Amino acid sequence: MKTHDVAITQLKLPSSGRVGRAKSISVDVSNSRYAETVQVALLSSVTGGGIEQVGQVTQGVPAPPVTRSPTVGMRDTVEAQTPPP
Repeated sequence: MKTHDVAITQLKLPSSGRVGRAKSISVDVSNSRYAETVQVALLSSVTGGGIEQVGQVTQGVPAPPVTRSPTVGMRDTVEAQTPPP
């Protein structure tokens, strides 16, 4: 039996954004036992309630020993939100 113990070690988000401009988001992950394939999904709230997936990255995470945690990166564009009626 394998233990899957991939962990998020750091999340880097922009402190601000402008409508129509893409910003980078990165997630550092670590793994203490086996090589794994991770999938990181970016979700956003939508007007009227609920959430939708706006990005996804699948990437390999090597088995230890690793000198630096791998980073999974993606870009997303800031969109204007219309206030609910």
